[in-house]
Amino acid sequence: MATTYISRTIGTATLATKGTFSFWVKLTSNSEMYVVGATQNSTNKAGIGFSNTTAGTLTIVQEDAGTETTVLRTTRLFRDYSAWYHIVVAFDTPQVTASDRVKLYVNGVQETLFATATYPSQSSTIEYLESGQEMVVGTKYGSSYGNYFNGLMSHVQFVDGLALAPTEFGEVDATSGIWKIKTGSYGTPGNNGFHLKMEDSSNMDLDSSSNGLTFTTTGTLTATKDNPSDNFNTLSPLYLQVASGTLSNGNTQMSFNADATWRNTYSSLNNSTGKYYFEMQVGNTNDTLVGVVGTLDWTNDTGTSAVSSTKATGYFMKQDGNLFNNNVSKSGGVSYTTGDVIGVALDLTNGAIWFSKDNVWVNSATISEIAAGTTTNAAYTGITTGVAYAYGACSEGKESSLQKFNFGNGYFASTAISSAGTNTSDIGLFEYDVPNGFTAWSTKGFQE
Repeated sequence: MATTYISRTIGTATLATKGTFSFWVKLTSNSEMYVVGATQNSTNKAGIGFSNTTAGTLTIVQEDAGTETTVLRTTRLFRDYSAWYHIVVAFDTPQVTASDRVKLYVNGVQETLFATATYPSQSSTIEYLESGQEMVVGTKYGSSYGNYFNGLMSHVQFVDGLALAPTEFGEVDATSGIWKIKTGSYGTPGNNGFHLKMEDSSNMDLDSSSNGLTFTTTGTLTATKDNPSDNFNTLSPLYLQVASGTLSNGNTQMSFNADATWRNTYSSLNNSTGKYYFEMQVGNTNDTLVGVVGTLDWTNDTGTSAVSSTKATGYFMKQDGNLFNNNVSKSGGVSYTTGDVIGVALDLTNGAIWFSKDNVWVNSATISEIAAGTTTNAAYTGITTGVAYAYGACSEGKESSLQKFNFGNGYFASTAISSAGTNTSDIGLFEYDVPNGFTAWSTKGFQE
């Protein structure tokens, strides 16, 4: 959300001593960033988010008259950048036992281990229900305090007057055993309750609860297909050679500063079966390779100078048009420059990979033969199968590099695609046509 936030003024509470937050987030870094907050003034405020006191901890804090009356900070670290977390915080200050006055749940399971645990006094008012306060989504305490949320957010609910269990907002999938979202709004949200689904790209701050409250968005919210029901691939900061690299825009944009060496980045999700497609928009003309690499070849990278295209299971097309595998180059690709969109189709059934530039497949391949599994004109055939692959890119550090990826989110960084290609899987939104039988690299795509 960068420097963007959503806000409204709190009205008279249904019951100012009880309330429940439920929200789904996908993190992009371990920097300090808050999901929700409230403020009356500089000494009366509250926030729920991720702290850099110990990078990656989840923190619940409330300050009254300049004193921190509530501080819960987990010992657990939240550093999985490939998954959505479901967070529920239930306030119930009339409880006799202090530890029952604030309860934290992650993916349906209550957190009980805290590095810091200061609970509110019995029957005290929670800041989120102080009439006249500013309630914010996407920043700490309030709009004047920064620590903006930098990641993906979905289905932010607040219920005024009730302390609820996480099963009101999520449930265990009977088949997979994975905690999954309930997308409906809680039936009795109370006077200040709301439900921001953030699924309508034309009205991102729409309250879908029965209250229909009006919110104000400051800045610009960017929609994405990535959501708790369909987790999409992104670039992973855990496998970014960070000495000179930066990921942004929900970890779909990579940039490397010039440092006279090669730098890699890999994606957050990988799979050993299926047929997948993604796109990269070229940000500048410096040496870049884009393609895929088997996880057996990159999980032990030191993060210094290993080059993806030198891997036995690395299959890439370089900016000059050469193809690379196992440190061996060959002709057959096409050169690309700033603004070009490179498509990559990976077929782990027939062991082949194809590349396209601006909707034209290289090596005279056609989209129909790719869909049919005909590998005659593929960039590489006989690729190693039975190995989990991830998308990857690397750039030579002689000059800075900037590249933007669309894994089906419908955006190149913060810019929406200009046209929508056909996609028979109906999973993800791409600039150009996706070969039939191929799909986005996402959890629903894995099930195709």
